Amino acid sequence: MSALAVGRFLGSEELGAATLAEIIAQGGPSTATSEDIENAKATIEKILTANELRGGRQLGPSRHVPMKEVIDRLMRTEIEQIHDVRHKIMTIATLGSLHLRLRGDGWPRIRDKAASSHTHWMLFYGAIPIAETLEANAWHTLTALLAMILADDDARELTEALDDLVHASLPGR
Repeated sequence: MSALAVGRFLGSEELGAATLAEIIAQGGPSTATSEDIENAKATIEKILTANELRGGRQLGPSRHVPMKEVIDRLMRTEIEQIHDVRHKIMTIATLGSLHLRLRGDGWPRIRDKAASSHTHWMLFYGAIPIAETLEANAWHTLTALLAMILADDDARELTEALDDLVHASLPGR
């Protein structure tokens, strides 16, 4: 948590790929074993390092959008778009959870697509806890992902990653 605080204050480039990967991997589903976390950390570090070497945008905390602004943006969003994004998040949550329960042997195309960028990885592992628990925090996670995608200034990267993950989960649909 202290490394995350430093990253938010100084910028994620001050942390480096290894520390960022550790922070992200530790935020995975509660059912993850220590081996799962280590594997996730190695994969994320590889993605972040490759992104850095390509000159890609640094992964870091997103811009804080005040709650009033989020509510205003969501109030202007068509209900069909909210339903579409919710359905896609739930697809990723459900099939991602099944994928992890099968220890990654179930759907290699999901694993490969999730590992293709830090945005894909964040959405994939951000959605899985929704299907992992029936507690109230599943709704909090779903709502947070919905708000993040629908109220973002430039949600193109997030929506493209979400669509990629759904297509990898359900090709042809």
